[in-house]
Amino acid sequence: MLPTRRRTAITAAEKLAVLDAWVQCGNITAVIKAFYSGLDEFAQEQRRKILGGPPTGSA
Repeated sequence: MLPTRRRTAITAAEKLAVLDAWVQCGNITAVIKAFYSGLDEFAQEQRRKILGGPPTGSA
């Protein structure tokens, strides 16, 4: 059996599903959490830096 290649691209159908969910609920934060809950720690840290939140591990 051939090893499966990890899929990294988001398909058009997935993008439309995200947009549809956003339109229906009106809360993009909830939609992002639901669809992209598997973000790795590096991506989460970069998001915190961009948004100006506290760094990981600080109180």
